[in-house]
Amino acid sequence: MFGVQSRGKNSKDYVNEEDEGVEKDVQTILAEKIDLLTEKRHTVREAALLALSNTVSSGWVGEELNDRVETLTEVLRKNLPRADETEAVLSCRVISLLALSLPLVSSRSTLLLSLKDVLSLIIQDEAHTRPIAARQSAVRALSTLTLMGIDGVEGASAESDSGGTSEEECLLSVLQVYQELFYDEESRPLWTDTLAAWSLLVTVASEELIRRTLYPLNVDRFIELLEDGDVEVRILAGRAVSCMVEALRDALQRGRQSFEGVTLEEIDQVIDEEIQGRKDSEEDEERSDVGGVGSVYDVIQLLQETLDDPSRFKSKTEKKRQKTSIRNDIAFLENNESSDVSFIIRGQQLLLPEYHEVVQMEHVRSIFGEGFLAQLEGNPNLMMMFDYDAPSAQSGGSVRKHRMTKQEKRRYMGAGSAAAKSQSRLRSSATHQRAQLHVGEGGDY
Repeated sequence: MFGVQSRGKNSKDYVNEEDEGVEKDVQTILAEKIDLLTEKRHTVREAALLALSNTVSSGWVGEELNDRVETLTEVLRKNLPRADETEAVLSCRVISLLALSLPLVSSRSTLLLSLKDVLSLIIQDEAHTRPIAARQSAVRALSTLTLMGIDGVEGASAESDSGGTSEEECLLSVLQVYQELFYDEESRPLWTDTLAAWSLLVTVASEELIRRTLYPLNVDRFIELLEDGDVEVRILAGRAVSCMVEALRDALQRGRQSFEGVTLEEIDQVIDEEIQGRKDSEEDEERSDVGGVGSVYDVIQLLQETLDDPSRFKSKTEKKRQKTSIRNDIAFLENNESSDVSFIIRGQQLLLPEYHEVVQMEHVRSIFGEGFLAQLEGNPNLMMMFDYDAPSAQSGGSVRKHRMTKQEKRRYMGAGSAAAKSQSRLRSSATHQRAQLHVGEGGDY
């Protein structure tokens, strides 16, 4: 069972329901914690949010969540504008977990439409009152919501009172929120989060949107960021360009009969033709002033200069990490060589040959943390996203069905696990001490 911590209305201490011998199913736990989110005391709401995130991240509970998503969405939408830093961070984590766990696309799209404006206001923070941690969490929550819910936005918006919203309009509005921040020097603390979120959402953008809008209007900014002093900013700027190039390259490859690879000259030519078409079009006068943009070759050259210039590195750890990332980006941009990232999960290999799959995998792992492996084996959303078939109970071969991963051993068998803490409390209790003094005297201890 799930061991969660709850707080009574008149109690100052947490009560561990497993320690009290109370067994409750997931439905009951979710109902109780969602009810606690309506309490006036923020400490009660924070404890309920923590219990919810632990329950959702530790195993697949999508069906149970789907029955209560409307209530939970409404509570989160009302609480977020007045939440303090801790509550906002926990709320955003719950939102990310909901987006990755809800089984129906329509539910995820409705969640996106309901919370998009609230999260955008927290991210933009025009009043300058929000802590950085809350804004960073909102950036990740909104990107996760958009990643998982964008496909059904048009249908969900048609059923709502707000009228129809196309998937492209919704995606562009979210991307615009991020762009405003990584173009703004005063928002530098949010650059890494917004660049990562922007790159993630490009993986679900159409080739037409990238070719027509995203690449021409933003590639020059990414070229500027490739010369920034922050190692993480440079890595993420290279990633953003790589995500766009992958979509353009795949679209060109699908349009030809042969298996001959797409060259960088062809990609640059497509962008140049798009820009020239804008200049010649009288219908797009607002954007007719778009000049020539940096080519993929410019990006590769800057990546190579960053790789070869030791003065840019601050430490051995940063140097090694940056070199690995930049080498992978250069190989991908020049020769379409994927890093072929793979994971061994209970003896079964999961191969990620596509660049966008690696970007999505890193994001999902950061959301679930130690619960990622359990989710991958039980969450149909992740199985579909990464084309993964969990080993069945009847499967044989090299699949090690009964071996635990290192993370699971630390969580369920380590010194900090619930079982170990329970045993420690038992050994140190007065009842146990008295029982030790009377072993064999009429008791079967």
